[in-house]
Amino acid sequence: MISYADMLTLLLSVFIVLWASASTDKTKLEKAAAGLLQAFTGTPLSVVPPLVTPRSPFESTPRPISMQHASMSAPPPSIKPTGGTPGSTKTLGKMPPSHPPSATAAAERQGPERNLPVKSILPLAEQRRLQPIILAMSAIREQIQHLLAPEIARHQIEIFRLPLAIRIRLNAQILFDTGEAALTRDALTILDPIGDVLAHVPAGYVITIQGYTDDRPIHTAAFASNWELSTARAISVVKLFLARGVPGEALSAQGYSMFQPIASNATPDGEAKNRRVEIVITAPKPAEADDGG
Repeated sequence: MISYADMLTLLLSVFIVLWASASTDKTKLEKAAAGLLQAFTGTPLSVVPPLVTPRSPFESTPRPISMQHASMSAPPPSIKPTGGTPGSTKTLGKMPPSHPPSATAAAERQGPERNLPVKSILPLAEQRRLQPIILAMSAIREQIQHLLAPEIARHQIEIFRLPLAIRIRLNAQILFDTGEAALTRDALTILDPIGDVLAHVPAGYVITIQGYTDDRPIHTAAFASNWELSTARAISVVKLFLARGVPGEALSAQGYSMFQPIASNATPDGEAKNRRVEIVITAPKPAEADDGG
């Protein structure tokens, strides 16, 4: 015979088992299943797939993996690109920085016509205040780019757009003879239209002509060094622009000799790139623009 106390204990145990079976904890059940599988088969816990009980079509679809967690668990894979330089690889898993790139970095990243970052770092009020200047600079750039399209296509001229400025880089071989500072006839066909455009820039703009040479020394009756040659070439362009109606107060000439190369002087191609003239068109500073308005 079973005593009354034992009967109550058995009934209580049955009710506890029924309650536990009715309120199943999925997480604990998964851990229990994984523990049993490891105990009987030795399978590591990381291999045990999670128990999924989809309640709708959306719950059964794969969930996206956080890039931050993925980069912590395993190194990003490397794949061979379909194009580009042979042997180069691209690394996946790294996210680009959230802050906007600087203007210098953007200029290095773009092609012959450098563009500003897509996202502006200026406040909205500052953008509205600079809007007339930005529009004027865009109009000047588009006109010059249209006029110099053939030379740009032949890589003889490059146009760079900087914050509130435009830089036009011209190869010296299309402007001057070797060792000379007098503009050739072909140079006039290129520079005359540019001068006509610059003659109509608003007041307050600064137009700087910069001359550069390679590292080959020069010592002639006209030029004692590359300093004289680079400065004389810049002055020749300034005089031409003056003749085309560009205001003298907006013009200046600078000579840099051989000390700011953009390529190595070890090759003829690099020397040709370093022999150049650059036209820098700079808009007035915002404070100056406000004073003038």
